[in-house]
Amino acid sequence: TKLNIPIKEKVVLYLHKMEKGRCQYLPEIVDKILKKRKDVTFLFVGDGYYREELKERIFALGFKEKTKFLGAIPNYKVPEIFAVSDVYIVTSIFEAFSRVHLEAMAMGVPFVSTDGGGPVLSYTPHQWHSYIVPVKNIMKIPDLVLKILDNPDIRKDYQNIVANFIKKYDENAVLPIFLEKICNYNLLKK
Repeated sequence: TKLNIPIKEKVVLYLHKMEKGRCQYLPEIVDKILKKRKDVTFLFVGDGYYREELKERIFALGFKEKTKFLGAIPNYKVPEIFAVSDVYIVTSIFEAFSRVHLEAMAMGVPFVSTDGGGPVLSYTPHQWHSYIVPVKNIMKIPDLVLKILDNPDIRKDYQNIVANFIKKYDENAVLPIFLEKICNYNLLKK
């Protein structure tokens, strides 16, 4: 591939803003996964004030060769990154509504995530909630990632679960609701 990842490698993706509250636990997560599986490469996509510290912490653990920091990418390239990924992870200790969960579902890439303090459960399928952990249990993420990597049938199950679920977030479904809310808001303001 263009990313120079061997074809047999499993790819775990982190694609989000790089700030302490979103990715401070990633070095421990990477460490726990790579101690159990040597055939995993981590892609880190995004930028933010915490990027360099994150990179230093992960490299200090000896994982420079198993990680790729791609920086920020334009939205139109996001599907290419998801297409090479086996699992997507969200490690935020806070999260309101994250479109990256929807992108992962649309691309059929299983995600393992914190609940962001609660809201993530409201826009994800209940059948997948066992892969969404409370923030206080963030260190369960590596075991869940490994479970998905070790069991290809889980990805198939996930794709079946999200295939219809994600349609309710399609532009054609959301646009009328959005316009109605905006129109009602504007009418109330007049």
